[in-house]
Amino acid sequence: MIARIFGVTFAIKLVERGEELAQEGYQKILKEIPEAETLIQEEEEHENKLIQLVREERWSTWDLWCWG
Repeated sequence: MIARIFGVTFAIKLVERGEELAQEGYQKILKEIPEAETLIQEEEEHENKLIQLVREERWSTWDLWCWG
């Protein structure tokens, strides 16, 4: 929905910024809880999936606009 209102680039940058902040927090946690590495990897996978979904929605919307 954010991508439709503000555009794909904005939506992706918003997701990436949120993940950057999360990564900073994770680095602090890793010092105390090394096992948190799994969580960090899962979050990175989640970010990549979200970005892919936004890109797919963009192309889907573009196809509808171009081809009706």
